Amino acid sequence: IIVILFFIAFLNITYTARHTFATLALTQGMPLETLQKVLGHKTIISTQVYAELVNPKIKEDTDKISEKIGGMFRLAN
Repeated sequence: IIVILFFIAFLNITYTARHTFATLALTQGMPLETLQKVLGHKTIISTQVYAELVNPKIKEDTDKISEKIGGMFRLAN
């Protein structure tokens, strides 16, 4: 039983490490297709799960850039 518990803990640590790596890689700009290959996913659908977690970060980053350059560009009338 102890061996089984250690194995389950190992699987959980491995899953958490992969999940953390994937999320960090996407927030740092790694393309989804590259991450798919790094993680060994056969389909992009498996990798897109991580991208959905990053969406709030994307909004935060685009809001920041919008604040920085928002006044620099205006549409011509």
